[in-house]
Formats: sequence, C-alpha cells, structure tokens
Amino acid sequence: MRKAELPKRLFEEASGFYWKPEPRLRPKWKAWALGADPRLAIAEAKRLNQAVQEWLAKQADGAKTRRKTRLGPSTVGQIIAGYKQSEDWRRLAPSTAVTYTYEFRRLEDEFGHEVAATLSLSRVDDWLEALRREAPGTARHVLAKGRLLFAWAQRKEMVAAGVNPFLGQRRHRGGRDTKWTQGGKRKARFTWDEVQAVVAAADAAGVPSMGTALVIAFACVQRITDVLDLRRKHVAGGRLKFRQRKTGFEVDMALPPIVAERLAAAPALSTPTQHLIVSESTKAAYHEKTASRVFKRLIDAMAATDRPSLAGKQLRDGRRSGFVQYVLDGVAIPFVCSMSGHSIEEGMSIVEHYLPKTADQADRAVSALSVKWR
Repeated sequence: MRKAELPKRLFEEASGFYWKPEPRLRPKWKAWALGADPRLAIAEAKRLNQAVQEWLAKQADGAKTRRKTRLGPSTVGQIIAGYKQSEDWRRLAPSTAVTYTYEFRRLEDEFGHEVAATLSLSRVDDWLEALRREAPGTARHVLAKGRLLFAWAQRKEMVAAGVNPFLGQRRHRGGRDTKWTQGGKRKARFTWDEVQAVVAAADAAGVPSMGTALVIAFACVQRITDVLDLRRKHVAGGRLKFRQRKTGFEVDMALPPIVAERLAAAPALSTPTQHLIVSESTKAAYHEKTASRVFKRLIDAMAATDRPSLAGKQLRDGRRSGFVQYVLDGVAIPFVCSMSGHSIEEGMSIVEHYLPKTADQADRAVSALSVKWR
C-alpha cells in the first residue's frame, strides 16, 4: 500500500500498521499499534484523527485536561468498563447483570488489553472454536455479549461504524444441532422417570442439591435462577410464594407434594441465608453457572453409562419439562401459566413446540370425547 493512500498519522511497517501522533500531541496522545489488517487500521486511524481534531478544537476554546490521562484507541477492557457505567447497564435486572458480569469477564480475560477496533474476525473465531469444545453454551452467550458490546461502542463512537468482529461469527459450527434445538429453541425435555433417576444419582454422587433443584423446577415450573434463589420462608405454610426476579410475577401456589417430600427427605444445609438449594462443596448458595457445571458432570456420567437419553440435557430444561407434564396430565394451559408466570400466548407456544404428538396422545383425546349417539 502506497504511503499516500494512508490516512494522516498512520504508518505501515514490517510488523503492521502504527498510528503515531506528532510530537506536539504526544504529551496527551499515545502511539498505538493497529494490527496488520489495513481495512481495520485505516478505519481506526480515521476515527482517531477525527477525535484529535475535536480535542484540538476544545483546547483552542480553553478547555483544560488532566495531563495524566493519555488518549488513544479504546481497548476491549475499556469498552466493557464504559458499558458498565452506561444507562444500558443500569436498566438491566439485577439477575441479568450478574450473568452479564460473568460473560464480560470471559471476554476481558481473553481480549481485555487488545485494541477493540483492530480485533480481527480470525482472532475471535479461533478463540470461540476452542471455547465451543469446552463449553458450547458459554460460547454462545459470550458471543452474544461481544456483539452487544461492539454495537454499543459504535453508538458511543469508541470504534468506527461497521467494526464488530463478533458480528461475523456463526452461532453453530457444522450445522444446527437438530437433536437438541429446533427453530432456535431447545427441545430437550425430562420425563418424570428421568427426573427420578437424576435425583437418585445426585444423592449417590453426594450432590442432593442438584436433585432438589431439578424437582422444584419441574414440579413448580420455575426458572432455575429463581429456584436457586429460593429461601425457606418462600415455602412456609405449605405454599410456594415469591416474586420472580426476571418478570416480577408473584408466584402463589400450593407446594406440590413431590417437592414437599423431597425437601423433607433431603433438607438443605443450614446457612445464614436460609437458601433451599445449597452447594455441598462451598456450603453457600449456588451461582447459576456453577450449578450448571455441577449438573452437567452428573448428567454426563449418567449418559455415559445407563441413561443415554439424558445426554445434552440441562438443569434449565426442568421448567419446560414440568410445564409439558402438567398439560399431559390434563391441566389447562392457563392454569399452568398461573404457576409459571408465562403469558397464555407463551404457554401455547411451549405446548406447540414441546408436547409430543403421539398415537397414545391421540387415543387419550378420543377416550375423552363426551358426545354419543342417542
């Protein structure tokens, strides 16, 4: 590339492109390596030059700046820090902010010190491929947060428009996993027989908390995040009463007998917070990610031996499994929604997606027909 084609202050060297401010700017502006991709380097150099012009205009108007802070491109870590101070972050529900924090930490650990505007597609792709092998679910969520961060950074002009190395990544490699997903939704579902098998295995493995969590999610039709946050006060008087964190829905229902029996058979460890689900290793309430990992180890061990049908199923599948079980048992969808907090439309969508359409179901419908010839 000819020197004349490069923006002002951008130089090409053997190791890549460098943005170098002139001496009069250097007390405030740092020189930066902008990588080897000319497209990204040129876009970022143009953005930096525009920022310099705006800064010079402010100095001409008498604006004062602290000399300790040197300006330059934003790193991925700086974008994350900026997002956490934004209105977008303040509007997140507390439980959502906890999840975002975990996923941002994964991004910061890997890319935190790298210049965001010159982070390449191949760099991100290589990392995601390795992460998918270790934790495909985490890779999917972290990819979504990367896209979100760079979209926000574009709005705030921290990177040039159109720069988003996460946007060009595919969510799945080698096609969609049709065994567990359909139309973007998981279709995995626990049967009651499988739930009982998991409970027995959890007890035998020394993690009865995992069995209890699955039973509550299944029988009470609740998100696992809410299940992990339940305290003893929420099951007082034979009823389950609490406010869902995500939606604010007020759950008020009789405690299903199978839940009461499980809580009596495997009481939670005593803790100051009085949680119903307590980690046997830490003696404290679970973080959702930790619970998912513990549950996955349990399921993987079962799937590898005598329960292959459990392969790939997750703790979060308990809620929809319970919803479908109630409908199979003849409970009207609006009544189940009164437990779960779903809208009627959402409840219908769950049934459409997950309810098995089998000959046995058709026979049950025929047997329920009430009209007869006179």
